[in-house]
Amino acid sequence: MGHPHAIRRITPLQPDELSQRHDLATRQLDRGRRPASLPPCRGGRPRDRRHHGSRHPHARSSPAGVVLRIPARQPLQQRSCRVPGVLQPAGVGRGRGLPPDADRARHRARHHRRPRLPQPDSVRASAQRRDPRDAGREWQALLQGGLQRRPAARRCPREARRPGHHPRRTAAHHLTGGVSIRARVGLLHYTSPPIIGCVETILHEQAVRLAARGYPVTILSGRGGPLPEPHAARLAIIPELDSRETAVSAVREALDRGEIPSEYATLRAEIVQRLSTELDELDVLIVHNALTLHFNLPLTAALWMLADRHRARTISWVHDISWLNPIYRPWMHEGEPWDLLRRQHPRITSIFVSAQRLEEWNQLTGAALDASHVIPNGIDAGTLLKLGPRATELNDRFGLLSADIVMLAPVRITKRKNLEWAIEAAAGVRDSGRSVQLLITGPPGPHNPRSLEYVADLKRLTERLGLQQSVRFLFEEPSPASSGHAVDAATLSDLYMLSDVVVLPSASEGFGLPLAEAALFRVPVVCTDLPAFREVAPEGATFVPVSEGSAAFTAAVLRAIESPPARVRHHVINAFSWDHIVAERLEPLLTSSS
Repeated sequence: MGHPHAIRRITPLQPDELSQRHDLATRQLDRGRRPASLPPCRGGRPRDRRHHGSRHPHARSSPAGVVLRIPARQPLQQRSCRVPGVLQPAGVGRGRGLPPDADRARHRARHHRRPRLPQPDSVRASAQRRDPRDAGREWQALLQGGLQRRPAARRCPREARRPGHHPRRTAAHHLTGGVSIRARVGLLHYTSPPIIGCVETILHEQAVRLAARGYPVTILSGRGGPLPEPHAARLAIIPELDSRETAVSAVREALDRGEIPSEYATLRAEIVQRLSTELDELDVLIVHNALTLHFNLPLTAALWMLADRHRARTISWVHDISWLNPIYRPWMHEGEPWDLLRRQHPRITSIFVSAQRLEEWNQLTGAALDASHVIPNGIDAGTLLKLGPRATELNDRFGLLSADIVMLAPVRITKRKNLEWAIEAAAGVRDSGRSVQLLITGPPGPHNPRSLEYVADLKRLTERLGLQQSVRFLFEEPSPASSGHAVDAATLSDLYMLSDVVVLPSASEGFGLPLAEAALFRVPVVCTDLPAFREVAPEGATFVPVSEGSAAFTAAVLRAIESPPARVRHHVINAFSWDHIVAERLEPLLTSSS
């Protein structure tokens, strides 16, 4: 053939590049296995120049004198992992005889990429268990023809599309887990952590919890940083946002006297310019107090201007109002910019930390906002209680903080502990309409071989009462961090803090150590009326005579959990948990249209 070697080693290439890169005369077999020349691409002419200088494969004859025979088969029915965005053989799928121009195909694959299509779990699972022989089969399939690009998605007619906005993708689409991402959130305040303050704490909690849910978060402030958890949010320091910045302080002093200095407009313009750059990268901006307090009125005016001009949605998070504070009222004057602090901007959503603030704002501005505009501040019970890793693990596993009632039986499992009464009391709490968790902390008694039989009896009682998801034998809950006792002293202390009532239904006792421990944590105790218990706590506990039976013990537990401290505790945990507030109130606010 004019070449010194019978076989020529070639570099790795794609199927549609064979003719272009090695000057092979392209041929194809029909079903009868007879050679047939392929027609050129539609509109193709000899010496027709293509994109990036590539040429038609028939532009000149091939000196190699080799015929490449590729049988025509059905289009591939699988995704290609080699060329992004392409699926089928060009010759068969598009009715063309020749493969597409190689450089053009590469250009399209590089510059017109589409998001990865979501794959079912079965596909992802099978992909992890691929047979090594599949690679050869796929390569043989790819050699059946070139690959062509998937057709572009059809756009709905007359559908306006502004920059950065998908016409059929609402803000709620960010939460679907599809190919789009969640809304980009900005949090703005005069200062940021680690500077200590109530608003700074709220801002940090919002940033951390939104970031944990996949929201890209940016904190905009005039002073602060580094953040306690720098991975949670990006911190952008703009000195003009600080209420104590030199230029801001000078302007504020003049404004407090009722004067508008010339520097006011200059400072406002600088803030607009700086914030505009940041807002270009955000979808939602949450402004804490800067729209209702007078500490930086150039910033307040700049935010009003940006709310009119910029596509990013603005939310005013109202903690305090200068016009309603007797201390700040003497510094308020008629006209702008002071009036901006008592007006409702039509394109700004106002959120209030309490119903009182909402009512005050409606009276001040004449607005008619309803209770849906109230989102309270939250608490992190686990952090405040300083739960250890084991208690945190148990809380996450059993939902202790989310349960209505947590009953604690800090005893070993022996017959004289009379734990049947505790289980029956848990059933009574459940029947009252509350969710309940009963934690039995100790293991079976080490000295009595029948202790395991007693454990089996308790489990049969639990099943009969339908409490399999409410009664927890913690000795059966292994700890990944420790191979020792399931509940050590530190974990027991945490469980006391998590509990609403301690139950001690013992038939006999020599001493009442759990009762003394519960007293230190101020946890209500319901126990049998034994001399040992009376000796430890002459008063304060709820004593039930053994002769009155299980029903009386259950009634005493129901009275204990109805005490005012217990009701306040659960109201606070249920209503002001940060996880509940973010999931049920803040996220819907971010995804709503107004």
